[in-house]
Amino acid sequence: EILMRREKLFNLGILSYKTNTPKSMRFNVLGLMNYMNTELLIGMSCDLENAFDALPKFTAMLQSIEVNE
Repeated sequence: EILMRREKLFNLGILSYKTNTPKSMRFNVLGLMNYMNTELLIGMSCDLENAFDALPKFTAMLQSIEVNE
């Protein structure tokens, strides 16, 4: 797990892992955010060969999340 952001209102972390499927190797990323005793899970899965293109887009999306009181 890699902690991405720690803030006053919420924390956000990511976890990446690789899985095998019958026809491809998959790269998976989970983003986990907690806010006011609620957990939000955001996932991405892509072919391993596309991971280097998809990962920066996914992490940028996670980092752009803002929570207002």
